[in-house]
Amino acid sequence: MLFSILIPVYNVEKYLKRCLDSVLCQEIRDFEVILVNDGSTDCSGQICEEYAAKDKRIKYYTKKNEGLLLTRRFSLKNATGDYVLFLDSDDYWDSSLLKELSMEIQTTPDCDLFLFRYRRILDDGRIIYEDKGLFEDRTVFTVDNRSVFLKAFVSSSRLNTLWSKCVMRNVVDIDADYSLFKDTKGEDLLQSIALIQNSKKIMYLDKVLYNYRLSSSGRGRNFKIKYLYDYDSVRSYVFGKLFEMGCDKTILQKFVERYMKIILSTLPRLCVSCSSYKEYCKEINNISLSRMMSIAESDDSYKMGAMYIKVRKELDKSNYYPEYMFYNAKSYLYRILDYLR
Repeated sequence: MLFSILIPVYNVEKYLKRCLDSVLCQEIRDFEVILVNDGSTDCSGQICEEYAAKDKRIKYYTKKNEGLLLTRRFSLKNATGDYVLFLDSDDYWDSSLLKELSMEIQTTPDCDLFLFRYRRILDDGRIIYEDKGLFEDRTVFTVDNRSVFLKAFVSSSRLNTLWSKCVMRNVVDIDADYSLFKDTKGEDLLQSIALIQNSKKIMYLDKVLYNYRLSSSGRGRNFKIKYLYDYDSVRSYVFGKLFEMGCDKTILQKFVERYMKIILSTLPRLCVSCSSYKEYCKEINNISLSRMMSIAESDDSYKMGAMYIKVRKELDKSNYYPEYMFYNAKSYLYRILDYLR
């Protein structure tokens, strides 16, 4: 079996058929689909059963709701293909995806991890954004030039997603325990770092092969206060992995810089999410960053320590009231305009 395609399913009856059809229409037929219903309450389960009955390559499982991360881990334990692909059930593939990957695997059979580009689409299929290439097509990264890849990886979110990767199954940390991160924002980054750490050869394909649906109901569209704690725990974990990999201080610093920018960028949304100014200040003070910084400072990373102190001062400002009032007023204004429309 060449490919295992992992599709977690939760309340996606509107999109699921398009997703499955995009897999079954592939020219390459040597694959299995691991279709896992994570406790859906709509008609998604019926659609899964319908497709599994028609095609024996679809292995259908159903379980109680545990969230995307643990559903993906469940899927991995049931995969038997040489290579693993991740596909979210509200998204879909280009028809040439498996053919493109199959050709690259034949040409470079010792490659552990392939990455490809994606486009963002609306519910009606309109393209609103196409990921721009980060490297030349078929750029290969090994131990000799891995730092180039890692700098790009930590500097943006464009290489984080699991669904833009095809990975050799024997480098996947299948038995790793991710239960502590159940339903945590940032599960793609969390799981991607292990794939990168275990891969000796990585190839970047400058091809758009995946269609990522930007629907209003998508999991990542609505901010929650718990995301602040998710950012903290996930990025502290990933920072530890980068440290284990022996990354130089430039890479570690870029990672921390991006993390700090993410935290600071959430403050306006946090203003609106909190019910009071007192709660807003409390949530900011709960952003600890402690594990990440303790690792950095133990390695005598002066620049990182100085940067941490600078951002910590920004977070610890005592007078947030003007900012809090500004963003809340802005939010109320938008609500009034929506009502008047």
